[in-house]
Amino acid sequence: MIEVRMMSMDQIVVTNPYLRLDTQIKELKKSIAAIGLIHPLIVNENNELIAGGRRYTALTDLGYTEVPVVVVKHDKLEQELISIDENLIRLPLQGVPLEQALNRGRDIYETLYPDAKKVETTVEALKPMIGRPAAAEDEVEEDKVDGKASYVEVTAQKTGLSEGVIRSAIIRDELSSESVKEARESGSLGASQTNEIVKLSKEDQDKILPLARELSTKKLREVVTKAKEEGVDKAIEDVLQEEPMPKEYEQLLSVAKRFNKLCSKIVTENLACASRHRLILVKLLEQGQDILPQVLELNQRRPDPTPEPEPEPEPEPMPTLL
Repeated sequence: MIEVRMMSMDQIVVTNPYLRLDTQIKELKKSIAAIGLIHPLIVNENNELIAGGRRYTALTDLGYTEVPVVVVKHDKLEQELISIDENLIRLPLQGVPLEQALNRGRDIYETLYPDAKKVETTVEALKPMIGRPAAAEDEVEEDKVDGKASYVEVTAQKTGLSEGVIRSAIIRDELSSESVKEARESGSLGASQTNEIVKLSKEDQDKILPLARELSTKKLREVVTKAKEEGVDKAIEDVLQEEPMPKEYEQLLSVAKRFNKLCSKIVTENLACASRHRLILVKLLEQGQDILPQVLELNQRRPDPTPEPEPEPEPEPMPTLL
């Protein structure tokens, strides 16, 4: 049940940890000053603010003393889910806060709606969903918050985020160790790297984390595969012993593969460029023709072979005792 009424600002209790009270308030104040408050604040029966933290701050700064509020009469879990939805829909979260909010929202939703389709939080579920588009309106309707649709489907409809983004965010938060989450939050580990490292146990994630920060996603994928096959200690040892490839060559390797493929197609199909950019293209290719032999020469050189160690002299035979 809900009730809409006016409430004095000084009666509203602001203690909800989900509230974002100071995030991008300036533009919101301009909007409220120009056209008024469109969406009322949401409070519970104890006058505790459960959604609308930014609006509350903007209204306070603008000198409002009384505001319209929606009073919801739900239990604690339902109130928490409302707060999470508010954060996801208005000025959406990003990165680790997004992942934590989505995973907590999933947990609450599946508790409130035990008959809903469960979100699979396994590494296997991570792969096929990446990049999947959001559900169309005729696939997931607003009234599907009835305990039938999965949390991913419902949240995709509410937020416009793709189901793949939502699912992978939930899985990252569910499977990541605390150290990996801290690395994500500090910015030293990206989402794509995390998608690889969570394929390991949380204990192995912590072991490989210092190394993972320095590896590209592609290289990390190779190391994780080896760790699953031969053990994480062996995988780390092999990487540390391997001479690292300069980042410039990692980038060149990726570009060279595509370049060769495109050139092969152009020659095979006898394609000519009629675009006005043809002269620029020809000039760039000529520049590459000049520099490429030098790069090849650098990498065709062989270091001097390590000299064979001189054999140790054979010990003199012991004298024969008569």
